[in-house]
Amino acid sequence: MAFTRAFKGYLREITATYQRGDAREESFYDPLAELIRTAASLCGRQGTAVTTLPRPTEAGNPDFRVSNGRDRIVGYIETKHLDVQNLDQVAPNLRRREMEPPLARFEREGGNSVARTRRGGFQYDPSTERLYINTAQHLAPVPLEVWEYQLGGYHVADKWFTDRADRPLSLDEIRTYCRIVTALDRTIAIQDEIDDLYRAVEGRVVALGI
Repeated sequence: MAFTRAFKGYLREITATYQRGDAREESFYDPLAELIRTAASLCGRQGTAVTTLPRPTEAGNPDFRVSNGRDRIVGYIETKHLDVQNLDQVAPNLRRREMEPPLARFEREGGNSVARTRRGGFQYDPSTERLYINTAQHLAPVPLEVWEYQLGGYHVADKWFTDRADRPLSLDEIRTYCRIVTALDRTIAIQDEIDDLYRAVEGRVVALGI
């Protein structure tokens, strides 16, 4: 739970930075460095040091160097911008194993136009896990936890369509949204796994009296 709160705080901070519209890549470094230190502390690694933009090493020019704060380098971190276009370059197996086939499918014939209001047909039905974009067409399944997931105060699954209301979706946009649903579902599962892992580590630390 503690790490999940820290991670969500990190996401809120970088989202706010991004939304200001004047950030450079380096603007996102400090929140990540703090998240790494927090994660290390929660795992009993107090004193972990994170150096941003360290001098060149045998590993090249990493964005971060992580050490035990005394005499041992733990590793280096190179950050990358992730999007649908370059996902394969950064994590070549992620799309194949985790993103395909997509969780949601686009169903029914129609003009692919996104209604702006519930009266126009845009609505989510939790009983069937269907997200209707108009009176005839829908995506399914969209799990309730995916539909309700928020990032930086934004309702991700809903806002994507809000920005595209009153116009038809292209085939690429439909495919992208199906991958977004899949990615959010995986994100929620990973957060749950992290919570379970932290509870297990915390239990061992308490048992050892550390």
